[in-house]
Amino acid sequence: MFAAGITDINPGLAIWTVVTFVVLLLVLRRFAWGPILQIAAEREKSIRDAIEQAKKEREAAERVIAEARAEAEKSRRESGDAFRRAQAELEVAKADAMDRARAEADKQRTAAFKDIEEAKSRALTEIRDVAADLAIDAARKLVTLSLDEHKQKQLVEEYLKSLPAAAQKH
Repeated sequence: MFAAGITDINPGLAIWTVVTFVVLLLVLRRFAWGPILQIAAEREKSIRDAIEQAKKEREAAERVIAEARAEAEKSRRESGDAFRRAQAELEVAKADAMDRARAEADKQRTAAFKDIEEAKSRALTEIRDVAADLAIDAARKLVTLSLDEHKQKQLVEEYLKSLPAAAQKH
């Protein structure tokens, strides 16, 4: 037998190689190709489903984010409104307190004026009483004493000087 070289072509070997390759292709097509294509189709379907699910989840997340933003904006508006209402109520309460304080001050001022007027009236009455008593005392002394004009003037001046002291006694 001859020794075959690497570049030599052996027709019998070539035919058996082609026949084996065709048989292998037929066996693979019948037993392996269908399941491989089925697995690839299932994998493609699961990937497509995962992509669809991811899209749905992304849309849901975007809705949740939009709702959260809307809720945050609503809360911000409500808190601003509540703050403005509280501030308005504070102003009203402040105005009411000022009005009550003014009314109380007016009431106290009126009462003080009334007390002053009453005290003034009592003081004038007391002064009149003291002056009347002094006049009566002076008249009694003038009647009992027969004095000349100079002595009468001197007596009146003494009574006028003693007037503040006499007012303090009563």
